[in-house]
Amino acid sequence: MMNKFENKYMKEVKKYLPLKTNNRKNILSLIQKGMQDYVHDHQITDYDSLIAGFGTPQEIADSYIDESPSKTQLQKIRFIILTLIISILLVCSISFGVAYYYYINTPAYIIEEAPVELETFPDK
Repeated sequence: MMNKFENKYMKEVKKYLPLKTNNRKNILSLIQKGMQDYVHDHQITDYDSLIAGFGTPQEIADSYIDESPSKTQLQKIRFIILTLIISILLVCSISFGVAYYYYINTPAYIIEEAPVELETFPDK
């Protein structure tokens, strides 16, 4: 059975833990078990002592988020990769367009040959 300060601590942890984490329930149960063991082992009787020894709810939630890849982290990675691909394609397209523009607008030097005059030989 959890005390009031333990319930308050778990509510705070839930606020900092993202909703889209795949294994959110497992993470919450691990945090709760660790907190209860800490409270039992160190004879903690109030919320401030729990935070001082075990850590703030935000620190605990952040440590679990950093250890497991969440959907939001994977979405950030996908967004970065997609942005990189689009940037590369954009740079290549602009480079091709500039090269084509200069190719079309560069004057071509055509050397004209002088007309060949045919000599007429007198008949013998």
